[in-house]
Amino acid sequence: AVCRALGKLSPEARRMLEALSKDDSLTAEELAQALDLPAATVLAGLFELEAAGLAQAEDGRYAIPRR
Repeated sequence: AVCRALGKLSPEARRMLEALSKDDSLTAEELAQALDLPAATVLAGLFELEAAGLAQAEDGRYAIPRR
């Protein structure tokens, strides 16, 4: 299921997932700065990741859910 979800992600969302995999958690602003992406693009990518179950938000920070 994770592989199927990865195939449907935008290139930007994949970059965000990679960045999240290297950090405990990041804010949308931190992701935008780290990846040099507009805030709207980051928010859309985070929405994609959350919908696919690949990221979760807590207190304004995003992380890969622990399984």
